[in-house]
Amino acid sequence: MSQHHAVLHLSLLSIPFISTSTAWTLTNLIHSLFHLVFLHILKGSIWDTQDQGRSRELTQWEQIDSGVQFTSTRKFFTAAPVIMFLLTTFYTKVPNGALSTK
Repeated sequence: MSQHHAVLHLSLLSIPFISTSTAWTLTNLIHSLFHLVFLHILKGSIWDTQDQGRSRELTQWEQIDSGVQFTSTRKFFTAAPVIMFLLTTFYTKVPNGALSTK
């Protein structure tokens, strides 16, 4: 878990009426929403770029590694939410089969 996730998670755990399960769920939910907005919805560059405005039409996800697929950076950004989800399901003690559709 990165430093920002740890700070968010510890902040949620420090609130007396929030259980560990709720803190993990909120950490996962907040992380997912922020990454959805900042990586996939907002377009443009947050830095001053020298690309003559080409990045204005691209999301941050499209700008990562100049759009090259399957780089280590993209793999990390794909694996991080999956790991966060698995940690959340482990610490919230989701029963086996509760997430399956029958």
